Amino acid sequence: MSEESKRLKQNVIDAVVGGNLDRLGPSLASLSKVDPGEYLALSCQLIDPDLQKQVSTLCCLSLPEFFHAEGVVYGVAFTGAGWPDMFIRNAHPSGRGLPLEDVQRVVAETRREYESVVLKKVAELKERLFELDFLLSGHSVVDRPIASLARTDLTKGQALLVAAITANN
Repeated sequence: MSEESKRLKQNVIDAVVGGNLDRLGPSLASLSKVDPGEYLALSCQLIDPDLQKQVSTLCCLSLPEFFHAEGVVYGVAFTGAGWPDMFIRNAHPSGRGLPLEDVQRVVAETRREYESVVLKKVAELKERLFELDFLLSGHSVVDRPIASLARTDLTKGQALLVAAITANN
């Protein structure tokens, strides 16, 4: 994870801990542009009220960043469970938090915006493929059978991308 990604992730967490709903949306949007995987992980945690209240440090690759209680999303603080459960961490709320309904609305808005950008990029890919096909027709040493196979595979790949991102719609 890059330093910028860490900083933007912390901005999302700080917005929740500080109870700043106006800052949450822009922070998520900024993170989505720099680290889409981390954006997806955080946005899923933000809207999942069933996050674990106890986490094993032996088998868990990453700890949750948020805590849900009574319809409010908080930052999370972990405390040790003590002996004999020394590898268990208990989650506790941290900060002011934000109402879950408001957080779900903000996450839905940022997801819509992000997913429309992805769909636009996939559509642009199709336009680029047509342009490339046009340019290849004038290339002096292109191997036409191989170019035809490549065009077919690229077109199928673009169609599969469209299917993949619109499968749940």
